[in-house]
Amino acid sequence: MENFVPYLIVALIQVAISLGIFGFVMVNALLLTLAERKLLGWMHQRLGPMEVGPWGLFQPFADMIKLLTKGDVIPKAADKFFYSYSALIAFTPSFITFAFIPFGLVGGIKLVAADTEIGVLMISAVMALSVIGIILGGWSSGNKFSLLGAVRTAAQEISYEIPKTLAIIAVVMLAGSMNVYHISSIQRVWFIAPQFIGFLVFFVSSLAEIFRIPFDLAEGESELVAGYNVEFSGIRFAFFFFAEYTYLFVTSAVITALYLGGGSGPEFLPWGLSSLFWFLLKSFAMVGFILWFSRSLPRVRADQLMNMAWKIMLPLSLVNIIWTAFIVLNENLLKIVVK
Repeated sequence: MENFVPYLIVALIQVAISLGIFGFVMVNALLLTLAERKLLGWMHQRLGPMEVGPWGLFQPFADMIKLLTKGDVIPKAADKFFYSYSALIAFTPSFITFAFIPFGLVGGIKLVAADTEIGVLMISAVMALSVIGIILGGWSSGNKFSLLGAVRTAAQEISYEIPKTLAIIAVVMLAGSMNVYHISSIQRVWFIAPQFIGFLVFFVSSLAEIFRIPFDLAEGESELVAGYNVEFSGIRFAFFFFAEYTYLFVTSAVITALYLGGGSGPEFLPWGLSSLFWFLLKSFAMVGFILWFSRSLPRVRADQLMNMAWKIMLPLSLVNIIWTAFIVLNENLLKIVVK
């Protein structure tokens, strides 16, 4: 029995970490909905949510209660098995991705659940899995508009995954590692400077992959009646909803780790909390920038979306790789950029 005690302790620690990440994901998604609505209200010179709680602060929790108490309606023409689990399949990868994000250091301990040497590869691979749930949801609904939205999603994800991956490859070339914590910690100069072209490619491609305006064609309400999730309600819709806002933060956190120096910044908080503070500050600042940027532009057409991926983003990502190779081969430049 004594031989099983260490394994039991490890298992309990892993369960506690998983529950902590899950709680952060849920609360973060709820608060981001309020932040977006308040930010848009400020941009539009209106108040936003104000009725539930002081200044409308409890509105996200009221929305959650409403979603959880709605009836579970399954369309008659739906494939019940895939319809039932597609939303969960779409959400789960967004939750798993948090395991590979380095939130900095606290007391010399790395705040990363899975500090693997292929962290960048794992983030890219896991994030790409969500499209499977979206395609299953659109197809299994038995609705032609949902299916069209799912097909758009597949084309959009595949097209923008290529330049996004090439942008990440340039960062890996510069850092000489695929370990996300290592990449974030060796940036003598934030990689957004030497990798500005790659940052633009990664940023635009990420907007397309998380379906933020102007690339939200997967949910085009004007022609798709809300797209792949039109037949979903209640808790199933909530999972799609949580996945969207979770990926908003995950994308911002990955940008922070790869291009903004991770948790680097002046040490001013006790118990080594400065690193965590700077990482979260940069991540939420990037969230705000994405919300502001996406809500300032009109939706593009489908042909414009695909042309941008193959005719603009892909060539730029290749140019960025050539530029990165020049930096890596020049030892003096490389010493200026990395520690």
